[in-house]
Parts: sequence; C-alpha cells; structure tokens
Amino acid sequence: GHVRVSPQYAEELSKRSPIVANASRAVNEELAKAERELALPAIERNASALLERSQDGLPSDEQRRLARQDAESLNVLPEGSEKRFGAAVVGDNARSYPAYRDELQRIAPSVARDAEAAVVERNSLRGIETRSDELSVLPRDALSVAEARNAVRQDVEASVAINKDEVARFRAVVALGENARSQVSYRAELEIQAPELAKEAQ
Repeated sequence: GHVRVSPQYAEELSKRSPIVANASRAVNEELAKAERELALPAIERNASALLERSQDGLPSDEQRRLARQDAESLNVLPEGSEKRFGAAVVGDNARSYPAYRDELQRIAPSVARDAEAAVVERNSLRGIETRSDELSVLPRDALSVAEARNAVRQDVEASVAINKDEVARFRAVVALGENARSQVSYRAELEIQAPELAKEAQ
C-alpha cells in the first residue's frame, strides 16, 4: 500500500481522510506482523530445499534466489532469539553453498556477517554445553588441575564469541556455573582466567 512505501503520502492521506489513513495503517501493520511470523519458517524451508538438492547439485541461480529470500526474511525479524536462530541457519547455508554465500555477501554484507557470527555463537554454545555434560558425569571434584585449566580455557574462549545472543549467553553462563559447583578445580581456574565471568556464573 501507499502508506508503507511513501511516508509523505501517508501524512497527506492522514490530513485529508483520517478514517482511510487509519484503516490503511492497520492493514499495513497486519501485513508486517504476518511477514514477521512467516520469516523464520521461510528460512527453515529454504534450508531444507538446499539440503534436499545438495546431492544432485542445486543450480547457482536457485542458490542465489534463496539467498535473496533469506536476506529479506532476516531483515523483517525483530532482534531476539528467533532472529539469531534464523541467522545461524543462513550462516550454515552460506558455509555450504558458494553461490548462496556470494549472493548474500553481494546484496547484504551486514546480514552475511551477522549470519556467520550467529553460527560461531551457536557452535561456541554447543562446545560449552558438551564439555559441561562430560564434566557432569564425573565424581565431584575429580577433575585434575591440568584438565580444569584446559576446560576453562576452552570455555572462556567460547564465551567471548557469544556476545549478541542473550539466550545463548545465559545458557553458557549456567553451564559454567554448574561446572564450578561440581568441580573445585574448575571453579578455581575460572576465577584465575576470567574473574568477571566467574562472578557472572555464581
């Protein structure tokens, strides 16, 4: 509608016909809401299409088309966990399909950067939670100093990479806190290597 594409038209319409302007605004708000609700499913659907055709080789034109669609979908998603999840899916696509990656970088370089960062965040969280699962089956305080030093070093490095996704950050801190409570050597090493992170994980 004109209200969405031309703020000047919307202002003039509001002066001349407030009722029509309000109705048009309401329609546009509903359309925007629908776009947001459909964005993540569209990204996931495109990822499935890429995966299904990966064996026979998806044509470059089709990869580029899907990249353009995904960039548009990410742009309408509000900041939050859904957007970070969608960005990670897009980032995975970009890592796996060269034509998709090149098109994404060409038309939306900032989206491409955010998508790659989201993949790094997701993989960092997986590493932290996997190590935490491994530590959870050990007897209490059984971790050696050397093992704790290595585990903490990896967890601190991974935590640094998680700086946009608040949900992922929270989950990472919870995992570190669980490690510190069950393994005294881990807690001591965390306080040495990253005192601020140790306080956050308490």
